[in-house]
This record gives sequence, structure tokens and C-alpha cells, in this order.
Amino acid sequence: MDWMPSYQNALAYAERNIVRNTLFAYNVNIDAVKHLKGGEKFPNKIAALLKRCVRKGRESEVKIDKRTLQSLMKQGCDEMRMGGQAGNMSNVASALGVLCYTHVPSKCREQMKLFEHPENILVADGSFKTPDKVNRRCDVPIHFVMEFAKGYRLQNAEAPVSNRLIASYNPPCAVLEIDSEFRRLAPRIIDTVSRAVISGFHNPTLCSDFAVR
Repeated sequence: MDWMPSYQNALAYAERNIVRNTLFAYNVNIDAVKHLKGGEKFPNKIAALLKRCVRKGRESEVKIDKRTLQSLMKQGCDEMRMGGQAGNMSNVASALGVLCYTHVPSKCREQMKLFEHPENILVADGSFKTPDKVNRRCDVPIHFVMEFAKGYRLQNAEAPVSNRLIASYNPPCAVLEIDSEFRRLAPRIIDTVSRAVISGFHNPTLCSDFAVR
């Protein structure tokens, strides 16, 4: 099937119905993408989870600690890109000219530079600022994404379809932490916002994990 006409129709529809501004929350992180080719060495628990994903051809996501992330990052990655629903939606909307008020709890330079159209992005940092004016030291939230193709083999498991395992180091989103500055500043602009998109509720796994801080 030729998808190009559908994409063109979708873009034309978006351009006709575009809103002026939108609020996006949660979550924003960095995806470190590793395209698996075979022969990779991972920590035992990650290797066991990956083998299960490969055998079933299913996507899975697991929370990891910083030490595990550091071990995975030693493998290297093929791409560092924007991750998280709010981050990805903001990049798409800002490319269409929408002014995006984006909830970003981790305001480090590594995260800020992944906004592709910073002139249309506003982040809460004392006031709402464009990402190029935001640079705080923080624990960088990284999701290590291990993508495998159909036919990829790991030990005695072979992937029936392409999929991925995501190992997520993202403490703020693990408990759905609401950034205090965003919470303070959002009421000042909420009446001027055309739409709000709230997502990312898949991260907390227990009711007791939810927190407003």
C-alpha cells in the first residue's frame, strides 16, 4: 500500500485545523537507541528480558537503576533522540508552528538540545523560556532502547517480528513527578491555551507511586 497520499492528506488536514498553542505533559526523556546486530553483551537480567522479548516478538519496558544504565551505555548507541510522549508530540507540533508549553522536569542541556524547533517550545524555568535559554544540572533521564529486527537471534531465541526492549532510567517519570515550576506557572497561561495533551500514565505501576511534589 502506498501511504504517501494518506500522509499528505493528514498534513493538509492538520494545516487547516491547526491550533495556536498547546500544553504537553508528561513525559520527556532521551532515547539512546541501539540497533542490535548480534553478539552484544548485556547484564544478566537485561539479557534474560531481551531473550523473552525476542522469542515472543513483543515490546517490553523495564525500569533500571543508574548503575545498569551506565553498563548499557558502555555498549554505545546508534542514535540519541527525543523520547517520551510529551517530547515527541512537542517536536511534531512545533514543526507545524504550534507554540508548545512542555512539561520538562529534567532541564539539562542534553535534553534541551533535542527540541528540534526551540523557537516554538516553552519550558518552565523561573518563567516560560525557550529551550536554548534553559540549562540546569540534572540526572539525565535516558531510556536505552534495544531494537531488534525480524530474524535477530539471541542464544536459542529468534525474533518472529521486529520489536524492542526499553530499559528506562527516569526517576521523575517513574512516580509521575510534576515539576514545581510548571505547576506554579501553568495556571497563569492556561486560559490562553487552545488544547492540552496529558499522557505518560503507563510509567507508574502502583497507586502508591503517584506523587505531586
